Amino acid sequence: MIVAINKMDMVNYDQKVYQKIIEDFEQLRQRASFQDQNIHYIPISALHGENIMEGSAEMPWYSGKAFLPYLENIDLDIQSDQLPARFQVQTVIPPKNEAHHDFRAYAGKLRSGALRVGDRIRVLPSKKESKIKEILFFDEKYQKVSAGSSVSLTLEDDIQVSRGDLLIKS
Repeated sequence: MIVAINKMDMVNYDQKVYQKIIEDFEQLRQRASFQDQNIHYIPISALHGENIMEGSAEMPWYSGKAFLPYLENIDLDIQSDQLPARFQVQTVIPPKNEAHHDFRAYAGKLRSGALRVGDRIRVLPSKKESKIKEILFFDEKYQKVSAGSSVSLTLEDDIQVSRGDLLIKS
């Protein structure tokens, strides 16, 4: 996660104010249920373009990357079974014919964690919940999949799931 601390110009680019904001944020983070977050703090002034594209002469005390270069170099494909389960829905597979009129699957990639048949899931952003009925890959069924797996899931309940939604364990 990136915390861009904006409005540094309003506090005269003061490093002490920046450090205090980080301390306050870290206190909040200690109360979070997921402790393995990778958080990076970047002081910026979006109004004046300070530390957006390149380092700022107004903040010589900050030696990290500017905001956009940092964003451009983030590795978004971190796949780990140790992280909470995140399944990105890439497409919805509707019924193909009348013989399978009640079939609906959600194809995508499990970005992290592991999923099993019977796991309770929550759909984001709608927050609707269901259970995994089947895990499919072509004509094969699996009981469990781990991070990096591209599969299709069917759910026990008929809830709205769309392309771009995120399924997480609930």
